[in-house]
Amino acid sequence: MNFCEVYLEEGNYSKAISCLKHSFREDTDTIEELILIERNLKTLKRSERLMQLTKEQASVQANQIHLSLFRLCRKRPVKVKNELSGSKMNQKALVIGCQNYPGGWALRNPRNDAKGMERVLQNIGIDVKLVLDPNKNGLMNEVRQFVDAIQDGDTVMFYFSGHGCQIDDSNFLVPILDFDQLENLSKKDLLSAEEVLSLLASSSAGPKLLLLDACRNIARTRSLERDLSGTGLSIMGQVENTFIGFSAAPGKVASDGIGDNGLFTGRLLKHLPTPEKSITQIFQLVRDDVVRLSGGKQRPWSTSDLSPDFIFEDDVL
Repeated sequence: MNFCEVYLEEGNYSKAISCLKHSFREDTDTIEELILIERNLKTLKRSERLMQLTKEQASVQANQIHLSLFRLCRKRPVKVKNELSGSKMNQKALVIGCQNYPGGWALRNPRNDAKGMERVLQNIGIDVKLVLDPNKNGLMNEVRQFVDAIQDGDTVMFYFSGHGCQIDDSNFLVPILDFDQLENLSKKDLLSAEEVLSLLASSSAGPKLLLLDACRNIARTRSLERDLSGTGLSIMGQVENTFIGFSAAPGKVASDGIGDNGLFTGRLLKHLPTPEKSITQIFQLVRDDVVRLSGGKQRPWSTSDLSPDFIFEDDVL
């Protein structure tokens, strides 16, 4: 079931129409049909509000609108083409979930976070490489292979859910460790978030997104007590044509969530498929939700040099 069908099943015809308009934005005949359906929907709502229709009449008209939208939901959209090359621009994502840490470091939701992100990104037309519980060498190899496969102008995303920390005011992502690594943990056992960003920046990619749900509270060890700069992650500077999103404000920690997903990623999964919304608008929706649900304790933070109008090109909504 695609997202337009989800909205339709929920009875949210307005959102279903908006979703379909985005999917068929290159198909003028379908757009005209959707405009007509939208007009009929507004007329129906007005007539119901003014009590100009019997329940049976309203039900018949609503059913006609539902069937029309259902038919369009099943119709294959016209793919968006790159005007210069004549082919659709590639969109790629590397999605990492690190959960099964040793000892008291274990987390509950990163694997679900990563799998959910894979599903949502695939549904909006992005090629996804999912990696679960890698060690340091495995994680670094995946990053390098991902960067090596980037072609000129590709839109790329790097997503990480797991532990993260700041050492000497630099950010590090924590891969899966051996138990005996914990007491003597050092930077060589971790993956530098700045290094990931540098590799992406030096590639031929176009728009770049770095999303880190990696500000969870980390168990202290003797080595970390010595090296940690503070809690959470630190500020990362802007990089050309890049959006960086954190699950919490600099120096703050993020909730692993009480459900199937971390608080931040759970809201990302909800809002990323929203049609005709830029990444800036989507992140603001996520931030508003997280702040509200956490009672102000968690405030997602972002920095961006990406166009504020950037929208994922999708062909499978």
